[in-house]
Amino acid sequence: MIVCAEMDEQWGYVGAKSRQRWLFYAYDRIRRTVVAHVFGERTLATLERLLSLLSAFGGRGMDDGWLAAV
Repeated sequence: MIVCAEMDEQWGYVGAKSRQRWLFYAYDRIRRTVVAHVFGERTLATLERLLSLLSAFGGRGMDDGWLAAV
């Protein structure tokens, strides 16, 4: 059972800065492990892919005010 999973995103690039890649992930602080992750653009669609992976765990979400997540 996951009590609280923190979600965040990280930016990087492959070969050139014009080839951006984003990693969205959910981290379980108690177990100190990543419970789900997806790669994609920094869009609502990518966030929704991560949320769909987390939906099996149930629970509620909170965000930091990023407009795509609100």
